[in-house]
Amino acid sequence: TPPPPPPPPPHNPIAMSQQQQPQQQELTPQQQQILQRYQQLYQEYSQTVQILSDIEIERKDHEAVLNALKGYEPDRKCYRMINNVLREMKAADVVPQLEEELVALNKRFEEQTALSKEKGDELNAFKLKHDIRVKGQDKARHQGEKQQGVL
Repeated sequence: TPPPPPPPPPHNPIAMSQQQQPQQQELTPQQQQILQRYQQLYQEYSQTVQILSDIEIERKDHEAVLNALKGYEPDRKCYRMINNVLREMKAADVVPQLEEELVALNKRFEEQTALSKEKGDELNAFKLKHDIRVKGQDKARHQGEKQQGVL
């Protein structure tokens, strides 16, 4: 039997990206400032979306636990992790605490949604003002427009 083929060369993304990217024109200081501001706005927007996602996961967890506990007798033992300490409690004591926390999470979710929308609008306005186009987005948008008219 023939020997197995040699392993592929190690992946070097830096070398590949330098080889694959065409030479870019030098940016003026003003263009560099615009690019840096765009990257900052994009990072801020991404952070708000990530926080929103984290809150949503926490909300769903609280709802699942509440739904499970509501089916139990109020005197049933349950355990709750508070500040990395596992505490034994009764279901009747935990349900009101979880309901309060769920209300607070819903409020945080609404606030974060508004902030995320605000950051997204700010990012889009900046893109329009400075005619910023992200590679690949225009092609995807253009393909989507073509597909809309097809039956």
